[in-house]
Amino acid sequence: MLHDLVFDLVGRVARSVDTLLWHTYHACLEHDTKRLPSALYFVNRSESRKGVPQLRVSEQEARFAFVRELENNCRLLYAVERPTERLYCQSGESSTKASFDLGIFDQSGELAANVEFKAGGISDRARSTARISKDLEKLLLDPGPAVWFHILEAVDNSTLGNLLKVIAMNAASICSGNTVDDKSFLLHFTVLRQRFSIQRVVQTSTFVEEVEEAQESLQVKYRVTRDVLQTAGSANKWSFHHGGQVRSGTSK
Repeated sequence: MLHDLVFDLVGRVARSVDTLLWHTYHACLEHDTKRLPSALYFVNRSESRKGVPQLRVSEQEARFAFVRELENNCRLLYAVERPTERLYCQSGESSTKASFDLGIFDQSGELAANVEFKAGGISDRARSTARISKDLEKLLLDPGPAVWFHILEAVDNSTLGNLLKVIAMNAASICSGNTVDDKSFLLHFTVLRQRFSIQRVVQTSTFVEEVEEAQESLQVKYRVTRDVLQTAGSANKWSFHHGGQVRSGTSK
């Protein structure tokens, strides 16, 4: 029971990270540093689009924002670049220990979650999905609950669905060739421009199903315009967190 409460607290930290990232992104987009909620800052990329500067959005901003919120929560400890317990062959020919972006612990030092941060979308028809699969492999096979925190600058009506298909496909492939303990896996996706996130806790047994079943079980329904989340669906137990008005659905 205590472990479930700690993991729930991790989920609430993720929600507070959303708000920090949304406010930071829009303050930077409007060149209004007085509105920044912290010292975190999105810089312009070197290239522009049609003469309009573009902000650099990466997993690093998400990680630093997450750490800031953990610092504001005295009940959780964290370790940066926590080594894995298992050996992995992810580059080269030999197996070595890898690392997680963060390890989160309770006050007694017991592991609460391993965390990986990712950024950007990916098509389910992409030639390579290695940047997704290598981090999923660690989260699925190493002991301990898992958190996948994914930051996106903006989405269209298919972005999240395609991304979830890729995650389900790779997770099912990993589970089919390995013995995977059934454990909690928190999936969190935050969208900066449209100011919303989706979150769900699944059991890793979800990924032991056939690929098509795993993909179907993770799908999410929503509709967006360029700047706004219009509707949020309630399918597959996804919860929505948003920073503006939404027409319908089970959003928070």
